[in-house]
Amino acid sequence: MKTLLTLIFCLPLALAAQTYTVYADKACTGNISVTGEATVYVVPDIIKVNFGIETKDMELAASQAKNRAILRKALEAFHRLGIEDSDIKTDVLSVEPRYESGRYEANRGENVFLGYYSRTGFVVTLKDKALLERVVDAGLAVGVNYVHGVEFQTSELRKYRDQAREMAVTAAREKADAMTATLGVRLGPPTSINENGGGNWFYAGGSGWGGAGRRSYDSPTQNSLFDADGSQSAGEIQLGKIAVTASVGVTFRTVAVPEAAR
Repeated sequence: MKTLLTLIFCLPLALAAQTYTVYADKACTGNISVTGEATVYVVPDIIKVNFGIETKDMELAASQAKNRAILRKALEAFHRLGIEDSDIKTDVLSVEPRYESGRYEANRGENVFLGYYSRTGFVVTLKDKALLERVVDAGLAVGVNYVHGVEFQTSELRKYRDQAREMAVTAAREKADAMTATLGVRLGPPTSINENGGGNWFYAGGSGWGGAGRRSYDSPTQNSLFDADGSQSAGEIQLGKIAVTASVGVTFRTVAVPEAAR
């Protein structure tokens, strides 16, 4: 003879108490979906400085010549600091004629021509953090007039991504364990796992002129934090470190546990 049991919460995520009748030799199953996030803080070993040079002249050739002259002086200054050509990349070149809208030339009805503005954007990659301030000072001293921002990276991004992902999966499992225990159901095997993506590095500064500047921001919400030097973090990004994050979504099968067996 089969015994009838009455269970409250056959599905672990039910929003209101419902009564289900099942046979004792058949498990009442459902699913629970959770998200796990993790952040690993890493000391950066690559720094990218985004510079910009803007020059103006009423003559196109003169505007471009001024721009090239400043760039040449900047490169010479960087070379004196030991920076190789391979670590300096140009990513923006533009010339723009500008007019003052709303102000017209006398008797002509045309906007006032302000001149030709030439722009050069370039990125300097540093592997020595001690050079950061010296490189910025050297560029500004020779006429570079924009520092669009500073980008901090790690050369071991894959390593820390994998570590963060593993921690995120563990966090998801721990969250699911806690929720199912409260609901009186047993956690079963996972039925699906999805990676929700994560940030790569921390970027400080503006976006520059279109191409000069790439940003990757991390969500401030996570339930697992770890400092790559071995110490636990209280949840705030530490000065001098970057955040490598991971987020996963996991769905587990659940099995209702009769009250007598809990």
